[in-house]
Amino acid sequence: MPVFKRKNTYYIDFYHNGKRYRKRIGENKKNAEIKLKDIEVKLYKGEYLGITEIDKILFEDFTKKYLDYAKINKEPSTYAADEKRLKANLLPYFSGKYLHQINISMIEDFKRMRAEKAIQGSTINRDLALLKHMFTIAIDTEFALSNPVKKIKFFKESDGRTRFLNQEEINSLLNQCSGMLKTIVLTAIHTGMRRGEIFNLKWQDIDIVNRDITVSRTKNNLVRHIPISDALFDELILLPRKSEFVFCSDNGSQLQIKDIRTEFEHALKRAKLTGVCWYTFRHTYASHLVMNGADPRTLADLLGDKTLQMVMRYAHLSPGHKREVVNKMTSSLIWSQIGHKSDIL
Repeated sequence: MPVFKRKNTYYIDFYHNGKRYRKRIGENKKNAEIKLKDIEVKLYKGEYLGITEIDKILFEDFTKKYLDYAKINKEPSTYAADEKRLKANLLPYFSGKYLHQINISMIEDFKRMRAEKAIQGSTINRDLALLKHMFTIAIDTEFALSNPVKKIKFFKESDGRTRFLNQEEINSLLNQCSGMLKTIVLTAIHTGMRRGEIFNLKWQDIDIVNRDITVSRTKNNLVRHIPISDALFDELILLPRKSEFVFCSDNGSQLQIKDIRTEFEHALKRAKLTGVCWYTFRHTYASHLVMNGADPRTLADLLGDKTLQMVMRYAHLSPGHKREVVNKMTSSLIWSQIGHKSDIL
């Protein structure tokens, strides 16, 4: 019968007659330990405990509470993705179970069931990550005392797609784009912004005088500033300002990815490019920055990633650039050896 600490508060947590009980004690651990001893004595004597049973809530009911939280605290695109994942994957399996009853064994069974259906490990990891965050919120709102997903081993993932465009491919694609699509693609390649950040971009975020873009509504809530390149500047100043959104339809409504998907796919086909998605442009931006001497810290600031480890997954140097660096280094070594020998002679 352990004593738990959640934030600055200590709890006692125990089972009696097959049921789980808890009581919030306060900020003093000693008091919690004394209270726990008192519980042990009462249990031994069979006395009335007076302990409140843990708040029971079905998984599907807590899902509604979680989505209410996500709608306020997450980006609309992230909220939509969470809602879709919950309805398609998590609710069919965990519905009918009380939240406090979901344990490690149950989650491992869910993980195994998904894997047996040939679902990719990365997809299952996203399910688990969502479930893990749900339990984090459940603990904060006192519907759970622990997070069983923390003890679940996630599937190993690769560093992600390494596809990025070289200069020839960039030119080929831009030549096949026109109008609004061309400006959107150029923005993606010249800023490394995520797709959602681009389509949510507003004119108030663009400082034309200082040639700077402020990205405030980001995936990890980090505000960042991105310099506007000369080529992008020339495109942006030609755009008509029909609404608060930089990229909008003729009637001024915010442009959605679905509005340009067909045109984008046709441009890729005409440019004879394969394996290209919107994230390819973020890879392209990061890779070309590195190949032009950007250090990891600068790269992290421009991309808005919290850790250098996350940044380095984007820094996929081209084979040609690697070869150039190695040749430069070995050439220097060879000449230093030759110079050393000539000195001896």
